[in-house]
Amino acid sequence: MKTLSDEVLNRYIDGELNRDEKREAEEVIKNSTEDRARLNTLLNTDHSLRNLAVLEVSSNFTSVVMKRIQRSLRSRQEQKKFIVGIVSIFIIMCFAVVGIIGFEIVKNFNPETSSMIKDSIKYITSASQLISNIFNNRNISIVGGVFSFGLIISAWFFFDYSRMLRKARK
Repeated sequence: MKTLSDEVLNRYIDGELNRDEKREAEEVIKNSTEDRARLNTLLNTDHSLRNLAVLEVSSNFTSVVMKRIQRSLRSRQEQKKFIVGIVSIFIIMCFAVVGIIGFEIVKNFNPETSSMIKDSIKYITSASQLISNIFNNRNISIVGGVFSFGLIISAWFFFDYSRMLRKARK
């Protein structure tokens, strides 16, 4: 037995079938409970859609929506720039620490020494002493405080900026 597609049923409801197609569709609907149920569902949907009230929008609706979309895109780009800026600051701080350690290693380099192993041990010892001096009991608090302060300031700027963007979207 032939079943009708939703497209044919919709064309039947809209009166877009020619006489032969309409007669054939009616025959299938008459003999098929499944097609009859689908037709009733589509008829109910069609009736509900036709009875919906048409919403009126202001004449500048499109421009208002487009401005909001542009603001949203701009705010996302600015947030990305902000995050990249904060990450860059922390990367620069890490490079500064590595640079200081590297400087100490180069400063203590003596090309006249005879053994590569001795030089490596000397460099490692020098670097570990420098790290120990930087991160001793007193300085670790200072370094941690600087990093924490930077993190708190970054978080404050981020949340304040997010609040400002949400306020601007409204």
